[in-house]
Amino acid sequence: MLARRLPLAIGLLLALAPSALAFDLTGTWIGTRTCAFLTAGVKSKVVREGTVEISQMGWAVGFDSAIGSAHLYSGVANFLTEKPDRGEFSLHHCRNHVDVPTFEALGRFTASTKPGKVKATIKGISIVANDSTLDQEHGTCKWKLTRTSTADPQVSSGCGVVLSRRAAKTDVAYLSDAEVKRLYDELLTYRLATYRYARPELGPGSRLGFMIDDVAPSASVAPDGDHVDLYAYTSMAVAAVQTQAREIARLQRAISALEARAATASGGASSRSAPAECSREGSRGRLRR
Repeated sequence: MLARRLPLAIGLLLALAPSALAFDLTGTWIGTRTCAFLTAGVKSKVVREGTVEISQMGWAVGFDSAIGSAHLYSGVANFLTEKPDRGEFSLHHCRNHVDVPTFEALGRFTASTKPGKVKATIKGISIVANDSTLDQEHGTCKWKLTRTSTADPQVSSGCGVVLSRRAAKTDVAYLSDAEVKRLYDELLTYRLATYRYARPELGPGSRLGFMIDDVAPSASVAPDGDHVDLYAYTSMAVAAVQTQAREIARLQRAISALEARAATASGGASSRSAPAECSREGSRGRLRR
């Protein structure tokens, strides 16, 4: 009985467990994106070459494209049962990304990888649209990508929500108090400004922030040199809060010490003056008698 059930049990375990051969898209890719657009009633064809960075954890895919302008996507992998090193994945554009808030895209891609190898290819199609009332545009883009590295670029699969679990990181090094203080000092040099985007589709109205031109090189600047690394910038703000909290605590300790010394000195003066008062009262009494 056990002998007959063993193959079935093993089969169930293999079916339920993540396959070691399941494709992993993590790495840096190069390739082309060929798009056919209809923009404000005019047709055009645009071919771009560039780099794409991808991070994958299980089914979750983060896709950061620098082909043409910078765009961040979030996606879901779908492995082929019979060939899990191949399959498909879907992508949707992160509307909260800073580049073009009115831009939207949805894509379906096929992936072919080799377990343990850099060699891998991606092909797919995305449908794009810009719902700006100033520059109506929609189109279809064909992608062809080849992987050049499997190093993890740490792209968020949550549309800018940073993956921050220790298990997803290597070379973790906590900052010393002196390093935290340096970030605080750097942040104090940032000049804040109000501004408007030169291209209205990047966002309407007046904005508040700093100019990368004023602060680079800095941890707050994303690797492309044009965008703010919001996670790093927020971490610098945390460094400033920690530095100020330490300084406030130091000042509070100093004030408490001064108050204690003052209280001690005041108590000693009171005790020394009491006998003198008694002596004076005694002398007055003898004189009256």
